Amino acid sequence: MPGPRVEPIVEACAQVGSSALVGAPVQGEAGRSHIAMVAIDGTGATVAYHKVWLGATESNRFTPGSKPAVLEVDGWRLGLAICKDSGIWTCDGVLVAQAGPETGATTHATLS
Repeated sequence: MPGPRVEPIVEACAQVGSSALVGAPVQGEAGRSHIAMVAIDGTGATVAYHKVWLGATESNRFTPGSKPAVLEVDGWRLGLAICKDSGIWTCDGVLVAQAGPETGATTHATLS
């Protein structure tokens, strides 16, 4: 996911040895877009999560994601959510279940 808007953040993360999570619209299947959380570190950027629960007007332009996501950062497993996602109890429950190491859930990305 290179680009002029992402590269300065990648460079800043590389300089200080940090990671960043950034919200952005990203291109989806069949010409539809997703509201996404992009994970950025000193090596680049990847889409870590697509918002699942869209607001009424968002659904006119964006496609919902299909499932919750967990991101590992320095050994910590973080459940990802954007806006309305954080208030939906089924989403919260799945994230809690996936965040436990005993579930064997896969992460979308690992940041250091």
